[in-house]
Amino acid sequence: MEIKIEDLVNKVGLKYALASLIAKRAHEIKGGDKILVEDVSGTAEVIALRELYENKLIPKLDSPAAAKTPKE
Repeated sequence: MEIKIEDLVNKVGLKYALASLIAKRAHEIKGGDKILVEDVSGTAEVIALRELYENKLIPKLDSPAAAKTPKE
């Protein structure tokens, strides 16, 4: 699967917000939060990018750097 950064920036709005969002989510993954995608290969940052790409990580509109995970 090829993830295009431009597509992810369009989902979040700004490349800086994307970087902040991915860093925050990667920190959560490293802290033990549940991974939301099937492919868990790669670093926590790569997994966070996959989560956003697969719409498992949804950016909040009121704060571009904040995100929520969908309720199960």
